[in-house]
Amino acid sequence: MKMRALSLLMFLLAVLTAGAQNARVQIIHNSPEPVVDVYLDGAILLNDFAFRTATPYVDVPADVQVEVAVAPGNSIDVSDAIATFPVTFESGKTYTVMAAGIVGNQFDRPFTLFIDDNAQETAADGVVGVSVIHGSPDAPPVDVYERFAGLLLSNLNYGEFTPYLELPGGDYYLDVLPAGQEDPIVGTYLAGLFGLEGTALRVFASGFLIDNPGLGLYAALPDGTVIELPETRFAEVQLIHNSPEGAVDLYVDDDLGIDNFEFRSATPFEIAEAGILYTIGVAPADSEGPEDILVEFPVSFQNGKIYTVIAGGLLDSPTTPFTLFVNDEARTRAESGSGVDITLFHGSPDAPAVDVQVSAGPVLFDNIAYGTFSDYINVPASSYVLELTPADDNSTVLISYLADISSLDGQAATVFASGFLGGTPGFETWVALSDGVTFPLPVFVSTSQQNLPVESLAIWPNPAVSELSMQFSMREATAITYRVRDLSGRMLLSGDLGRIDIGERLERLDVNALSSGMYLLEVISEQGILTTKFMVQK
Repeated sequence: MKMRALSLLMFLLAVLTAGAQNARVQIIHNSPEPVVDVYLDGAILLNDFAFRTATPYVDVPADVQVEVAVAPGNSIDVSDAIATFPVTFESGKTYTVMAAGIVGNQFDRPFTLFIDDNAQETAADGVVGVSVIHGSPDAPPVDVYERFAGLLLSNLNYGEFTPYLELPGGDYYLDVLPAGQEDPIVGTYLAGLFGLEGTALRVFASGFLIDNPGLGLYAALPDGTVIELPETRFAEVQLIHNSPEGAVDLYVDDDLGIDNFEFRSATPFEIAEAGILYTIGVAPADSEGPEDILVEFPVSFQNGKIYTVIAGGLLDSPTTPFTLFVNDEARTRAESGSGVDITLFHGSPDAPAVDVQVSAGPVLFDNIAYGTFSDYINVPASSYVLELTPADDNSTVLISYLADISSLDGQAATVFASGFLGGTPGFETWVALSDGVTFPLPVFVSTSQQNLPVESLAIWPNPAVSELSMQFSMREATAITYRVRDLSGRMLLSGDLGRIDIGERLERLDVNALSSGMYLLEVISEQGILTTKFMVQK
């Protein structure tokens, strides 16, 4: 029936436009009236024109007024019309005409035609032209976000057409929200634009927010094809293993999800379907199957949210049992686009509540107890010496760390306390990035501290090319090792210098394997670590 209607449309318009000035017009039926007939100057133009369908762009007479009449489907003639609209199209322009509104509703959202004279049939090479039309009669003004890119459209009102956005071909997850609000998400829709480069299309909101037919997003292509954008519900989830139990296997609904998930490792943020209940099972590493699961947790996720889930605690502990700690306000990148967004998680089972302060500076995290996440803070991407103190006793420094986050501008990170203050594995502070990379913060010891056996550390040349010399004095005889890390915390070089006697010592380190960049040199004794920076320049 649709093909017959379109054939009739094209035939009639070909007759009407012969030798005339023309405009290009596409008609979209977006009124919840299921089927209508459309008349042009009293003659049938579209017979049984179905809801959520469209015509191709066709030539129509321009610069003369025509009468467009809409009647119920299977009407006898134009006298059955429920609405008539005088329309004049301008020569050389391209139009989208959308039938919308509610038949019989004369006051709030009456049946009408929304007309835009800035329509496009094509886009530039390599991009897709996308214009959005708000056509849902009972929906408020809306904002449209792309889940991973941010705000696309703001305060789009009913009946309003947007200018065309030029988007590369790809998959776009469109979150529709009430204008000016961050919650709730009205719906999330997948716009798959692969293969549509060079084409311009109209995406239109259709149906009712709280009635039938329900709300949906549809795309009208220039040839009249209408595609429903599938609704999808998902969250982003990162898992961090911070239980001192060691490596484990994770099962999701009895299927192996992560094999040999190592202590102090993390997954990248991954997409997880929202609105369903998962059962997360934990089994020993190298388990044979779900029958080896030791403990299970029901978990569900909300559409649009970002989660960090940290496994922590001990299987046999009555006070700090093995469990999942969930942050449902996690971030994958810095909200402002610059600096570094950081949250602190206290995951050391035997450690008291703590504060974290910048050395000779402000308190960043206050009174963080075991099993809790701090709020995110944003700090400039730089290098810091951070001091861990008992909660509300900032004069007693338990340990200091060198936190060089100068390479993380625009990113977000979870810093987590790990291990035992009084046991094995020992207490350390680690960082998890959004891509799943984890690394420990190196302990910072000032070169002015007099209780270290190593003093007067000097390095040259700086920058180094292939060899780095380090000279230091020994105040007492002791064993010395060294490590070289990059700024992400990865250990790249290490060595054992053995027991060194009192006096001056010169060592030469082969740094040929290091690429150009900044590195941390740690000189380690039982009493502490001496840390300094150096550069390699090839």
